[in-house]
Amino acid sequence: MTDDYDIIIVGAGFVGLTLAFAFSQKHKRVALIEAKEKREKKHQHEIDSRALALSSASKQILERFNIWQHLQAVPINEVQVSEQGGFGKLYLTAKEQNLDALGYVMRAHQLGETLLSLCEAQKNITWFCPAILEGISQEQQKIIAKLNNHTAISAALLVIAEGVDSLTRTQLSFATKSRDYEQIAMVANISLSHAPTGIAYQRFTPQGTIALLPLNDKRFTVVWTVKKDQYHDWADNEFLEKIQSFIGFQLGTAYDVGPRQSYPLKAVFVEKAYDNRLLLMGNAAHTLNPIAAQGFNLTLRDIECLLNESSLERYQEKRIQDQKNMLRFTDTLVNLSSMKYAKHLRSFGLGSLNCLPFAKRRLFEHLLGY
Repeated sequence: MTDDYDIIIVGAGFVGLTLAFAFSQKHKRVALIEAKEKREKKHQHEIDSRALALSSASKQILERFNIWQHLQAVPINEVQVSEQGGFGKLYLTAKEQNLDALGYVMRAHQLGETLLSLCEAQKNITWFCPAILEGISQEQQKIIAKLNNHTAISAALLVIAEGVDSLTRTQLSFATKSRDYEQIAMVANISLSHAPTGIAYQRFTPQGTIALLPLNDKRFTVVWTVKKDQYHDWADNEFLEKIQSFIGFQLGTAYDVGPRQSYPLKAVFVEKAYDNRLLLMGNAAHTLNPIAAQGFNLTLRDIECLLNESSLERYQEKRIQDQKNMLRFTDTLVNLSSMKYAKHLRSFGLGSLNCLPFAKRRLFEHLLGY
């Protein structure tokens, strides 16, 4: 005998929690399977120092999901992209795009804690936690999930949201394409003594790409991407000196670095992310390089489409082109940023793009998935 749900979700990360809450707002019965205990998930959120950059389109999606009003976010009014030692710069502003903000930055731990609290409060979300998916069987009208605690549950749809290293995706032999960028991303929060508010920065350097996402009170999340053979576990003062040498003193002195986290970077793409009543979502379906901060934004568009589609075939048809475009776009940026002798080309390109309002508009629309 199995319990019947409208949807079963495996994985209670950002994607699984957002998906669960969005479906609960549609009065659907949701089963949420998570391998870690809830208190372990809460601790995992607490120590996550990352920041997430969300587009203005993603804000609108989260508003429609009834999630945005529970979040705290810092608006990005301007983005500046430059080449270290180069003459060309690209400026994107909310004003020229006729927007209240180009995007928003929020702390990853705050998003995770908020989503967890929202899902815990929903009576139509049933938690199976800690629990592990051990097997599935597909029938004509439903899919059955078998858990390691000898529980079996069924639903019309099962979504795998386990992340980039999804074990279930591997066990079910989904065909994947992957690319190891041979890069490490280092993430930490720092302060900059004279930084203005609401401006995000990206700088290309010979030692990798630096991104600065504004938090508040002159606090920024810095994401520094380097080649694996250049990675080193620098002491805090050395790390700050490195960042300072890349960005100069225009934003003041860098100080007060927080805990640092490092992540190897790779791209993963599943061409056909569904099988009958089973669907991969989030990083389990498409993992992007963070150079354009588009991974979660892309998945939010996926989730909204899934909410409004009656079949996975139609969902795939509607979403596949946006997913492929974003993968190609981020791959292109990585290639340009990694070219050894492309410094002057990048600088010229940024300066030229800055002089073309139509081209800047098209770039911004591409980032929004239009």
